[in-house]
This record gives sequence, structure tokens and C-alpha cells, in this order.
Amino acid sequence: MNTVMMMEISFLNITIFAIVAVMTSFIGIKLYLVLPPSWLCEYDELPGDEHGRDARLFGRCSESFLIFSGASLCFAALCWNLYCFQMMSAFGYEISILLFLFKVSVVFIVLYISALSDLRYRIIPDQSGIILVLSALIFAILEEDRLAAFLNVGIGTAVAGGLMMMTAVVSCLFYGNNAMGFGDVKLMASCGAVVGGTNAAAIFVIASLSSAIYFVAGLLSKKFKSDETQAMAPWIGLATIICVYIN
Repeated sequence: MNTVMMMEISFLNITIFAIVAVMTSFIGIKLYLVLPPSWLCEYDELPGDEHGRDARLFGRCSESFLIFSGASLCFAALCWNLYCFQMMSAFGYEISILLFLFKVSVVFIVLYISALSDLRYRIIPDQSGIILVLSALIFAILEEDRLAAFLNVGIGTAVAGGLMMMTAVVSCLFYGNNAMGFGDVKLMASCGAVVGGTNAAAIFVIASLSSAIYFVAGLLSKKFKSDETQAMAPWIGLATIICVYIN
């Protein structure tokens, strides 16, 4: 493949990635704003005015700002993976990139909605985990070795969910029942299904370290209080997206 062809593919891919990133972020925000209010509540909680569409954004963070932020993150991650596609053979190139874009779009939308919900309400909808697991199973069907793919999904779910469950148990023993929500455990397990057994431990480590660094920085800058709860879904989502591209 000559240099000119590589430049054409690069420009085409960047253009596609930009369009996909904007559309993915836009769809994610719109779906978040129209979610049933009951999805954003605890099981024993009734929806209130704070769960309405107009109350779901974050202070001065407008809908346009959230769309731009999500699109920028998705675009940067897609471009980071561009080199891998350029190194692929010409045979099956278009099919592979289309499947990749579709998979990333679905995963990104679900994780973006989960992150926004957790940041705003400290709630991660159960439906997010269900969609992620179903997506993982569907993509496993597309693999040549389906048995190995399904086994990989199962191992990823068990490893990621198991590590998060152990963390939740230890946190509850030392800091009380509200130290970590079970929604974080379910989201981590479903993300483990997406990335598979080889990367399940990685998303746990990346998410844990990232959230810990952010929390410590917040404590040092006196932005957070030591007893203040923090949203874990954004860090789980970030770790999952990183592992999806690496994989």
C-alpha cells in the first residue's frame, strides 16, 4: 500500500470517525434525556421532579456541551486506533472497520448514559448492564470460534464482576454499606463480558486507579470531602473503552 493510498484511507477514516463520534454522542445524550424516570431511581424510590428531563443536566453543563465532550472523547479514541486499521490487509478491511464502529458505538452510548446517570443521581440503570451483555453475546456469535467466544464472555464477566464484588465487600466492612453501590458491580461485570477474559482484570485495575487518583487529587485540592461518594461509572466506562480499542 503506497503513501498516497494510506493518506486517502487516513482522511476517509478520520472523516468517518468524526461523523460517528458526533452521532454516537448525540444519540447517547438524547437517550439519556428520555429515559424512564424509574430507571434513575432506587428500587424503593418514586420518581420526582429531579428526575424530569429538564433536571437531568449538570448545572451549567448544557446539552450541547455534553454532546461535544462525548464526541471529542469518542473521536480521540477512534483516531488512536486508526493505525491498527491501516496495518490490516486490504481483504476484509471495510467489513472489519464497520463492525468495529458499530460495536464501539453501541458500547460507548450505553457507557455514556451510565456515566451521566451515575454522575447526576448516583444510579446506574440495570438496563445498561443487560444491553452490554447482550451486545457481547451477539458479537460472540459473529466470531469464527463461537464456543471460545462465548467462553471468553463468561470468563470476562466472572473475573471483572468477581474483582468488583470483592472490593465492594471489603469496602462495606471498613466503610459501611454505602461505600460502594451494587450497580458498580453489575456494570463492571457487564463490561467484563464486552472486553472478555483477557482484559477483564485490566478494566478493573484501570478504573480503580483512575478513580483513586481523581479522588485523592480532589481531597488535596479540597474539592471533595473524605466521606463524599464518587461516581464510579465514568471510570469503568473509560477503562472499558480503552480495553476495547486495545483488543
